[in-house]
Amino acid sequence: MQSKKIPITIDTTGPEITDLAYDNKTGKLTWKSEDKGIGILGFMFMINDELLEDTMIIEEEASSYELDIGKYIGDLRECEITVISVDKFLNINSETIIYVADNYDPYIFIMKPGLLDVYNTNEIFFEGYVANYSALHKVIINEDVEADVEF
Repeated sequence: MQSKKIPITIDTTGPEITDLAYDNKTGKLTWKSEDKGIGILGFMFMINDELLEDTMIIEEEASSYELDIGKYIGDLRECEITVISVDKFLNINSETIIYVADNYDPYIFIMKPGLLDVYNTNEIFFEGYVANYSALHKVIINEDVEADVEF
């Protein structure tokens, strides 16, 4: 009687996607992906639920990936960007971000204190507003103080 052992791999989960981001200035979509099973086959991409022509077949796995999708975003002010990861067993996983275009140069107007006001203390109350930037959710002063923001 003869016998032979054949290894069998069971992989039922798609590659994990993390750190998905889109940079409007460069048009680059960047992300990290890792498959704990057999390995990544490639990626597909969707913008507003429409599958893009560009696909990415992976020949050698890396820790991070990027793709220029600026031509697909164009003048869209808001869109949903989805990356679909596929492993070699055709398991899939996806991650989605919502991109909202905005002006990268907000205008900051200081109302108080006045330009030539004189004070005898180091603690000064500032009052003003930020314009031309609708996606604003916080204002940081001196890299460590978060200002109170009213909408």
